[in-house]
Amino acid sequence: MARNVLKAISLARYRRDHAEFARAAMRDVLEGEPSVLPPINERSVAAQLALVERYLESARHFAGVRRQLAQIKETCEKWKKAGDRMAKLIRAAEAVRPFTAFPQLVHDQVESLISNLQSQAASWADRMYRAAFTQAPTYAGFDAGNADGLNILAAQGKHLVEAHHIMNASALRVYLSAFVLALWQQIWNRSGGISTILMDDPQDLLDPANVANLAATIPYLLDVGVRPFIVSNDFGFIPAIEDYVRARQPVGGTKRTGVWEFSAISRSKCTATLAPVADEVRDRRNAWKADENNPMLARAFVHPVRVRIEAKLWDLLASDPAPMNDPTLNDFLSKIANARGQGQQPFNEEPFRKLLELAPLRTGAPFRDIINRAHHGRADRITSVDAETVNAHFDEVFAAIDACWLSYARFMGRLPAQVTASPSDVDAPNVVPFPDRRIPVIGRFAAREPGAGLATVQNASESFSLSSLGPVALFTLRSPTLGLVAFPGQTLLTVADAEIRNGDLAVVLTAGRTYARRIGLDRADLSRIVLEALP
Repeated sequence: MARNVLKAISLARYRRDHAEFARAAMRDVLEGEPSVLPPINERSVAAQLALVERYLESARHFAGVRRQLAQIKETCEKWKKAGDRMAKLIRAAEAVRPFTAFPQLVHDQVESLISNLQSQAASWADRMYRAAFTQAPTYAGFDAGNADGLNILAAQGKHLVEAHHIMNASALRVYLSAFVLALWQQIWNRSGGISTILMDDPQDLLDPANVANLAATIPYLLDVGVRPFIVSNDFGFIPAIEDYVRARQPVGGTKRTGVWEFSAISRSKCTATLAPVADEVRDRRNAWKADENNPMLARAFVHPVRVRIEAKLWDLLASDPAPMNDPTLNDFLSKIANARGQGQQPFNEEPFRKLLELAPLRTGAPFRDIINRAHHGRADRITSVDAETVNAHFDEVFAAIDACWLSYARFMGRLPAQVTASPSDVDAPNVVPFPDRRIPVIGRFAAREPGAGLATVQNASESFSLSSLGPVALFTLRSPTLGLVAFPGQTLLTVADAEIRNGDLAVVLTAGRTYARRIGLDRADLSRIVLEALP
């Protein structure tokens, strides 16, 4: 108890001695901060609260600044995106700026295309067609403003009308063909493509003169890259094309025509076939003869020989009731032999006997073995010696088959009997020999000078004999003309019991070739005769 009292007295004395210090310390804690700030946790509550308030107020300002910075950042990002988009738009605008001229470009391109089509079509039409009368409507291009289809225009004086109202069918056909050729040229020159154009009877509806014009156009088609595939029933049109192509062929040129004959389906043949005509085989033979040591040319000559032989023999058996599947040459000859043994017409006639007895077609004959080799996939073994063997006999074989064909055509009623007469039954022409008498030739001379002597035959230094021309046969046509002259190897067959008119057919036989031509009479001078469709 005493001890507690003593402690209380001591505490009272301490408080009395240190009361001022305590008051100052309390005041400092509750009312103010010292000049040297203690750590926050040692400060007074009021100081800590004031500091918190100041921090809070600063935080408010910083939060506003932060929000503004965030907004500024977002605005900058949007601005950057807008700037990037604007740059891309500017770049795109620069890129598409040339395309703004597209309407004018398209217009110019279409105008150029139309102009080229018009000029090229007119050029082809001028080559292929000539009107047979004056003041005929002319080709005036096509109506480019018509969106319903192709509308060809014709010009009659200063007037333009639709062509089908005033033009004939032949002119319309030619002008449409000319437009197709011009369109093909444009496509070929710009993009390429297929160079083959199918022309089915292009000479149909044309008069003889324009048939010749059309044939003369084919070489120009070859010059621009067209490879025409021409199908025609006109036996004079195809040879005319060959002549024009050959006439325009430069020295050393490689362009040539290939002529193949179409054989239709029959009772014994279930498929149509193509076979080379005889002239095609001869042309290949001539190409090989120009370079006899070339094996490729030798094979190109030998291969179509068998193709033609089999195709023509198969056509002779067209009425046979039994269909033949991939027959061989032996099958054809056996069929013909059986029909001949049964006495069937026309197989019992003389041409078929000669065909069956023909030595080159017998089994084991070199000619037959060689063409079989070409047919059965062994063409690479054919040599120039083999081609020479085929060359020695193929004319004989072709002639025998042609004789059988004439008998067959006569039996079928396709030809009159006199047409199929063999060459031995035709009278030889009346050959008139010229006298062997020399005819003086003065030669060239100019105008006579004053006082100079006159040129006479006695002073001629050269001479000419008509006998040097050889025998000459004269054939007179039944027309008011001077007739035609045919040299040996050239014969003109015409109708002898009718008046000759323009366009009549004339068959000209030459050495190894046959031409079909149209006779043309000059109305101004009836003594002049021409064979149209010649180059």
